[in-house]
Amino acid sequence: EAALFKARQTRLALGRDAPRIHRVYLEASPAAHPGERLIREHPGMTVARLGANPAGFAALPTQQLYLVDPMGNLVLGYDDSATAKGLMKDLKRLLKVSKVG
Repeated sequence: EAALFKARQTRLALGRDAPRIHRVYLEASPAAHPGERLIREHPGMTVARLGANPAGFAALPTQQLYLVDPMGNLVLGYDDSATAKGLMKDLKRLLKVSKVG
């Protein structure tokens, strides 16, 4: 929940660039369903369920925040110790140099 909150607040803080950022919550299993409360608290967030054999995602640690570019490339990953300020700095830099999205 903390990572989702950071992602939501950082996206809102981007102002005019906020529409360029899309948030996606990936469920690893049906037991990991975020619940209706979480979905209500994060409007505009897409919830997707990974299949039984998620190619490319199996080796990644769960419950973390990842930045993925419009081409589907994993750009950065953040653990629980990441700050919203650091995430904002990285996003601003990426959006500035991005030619796609």
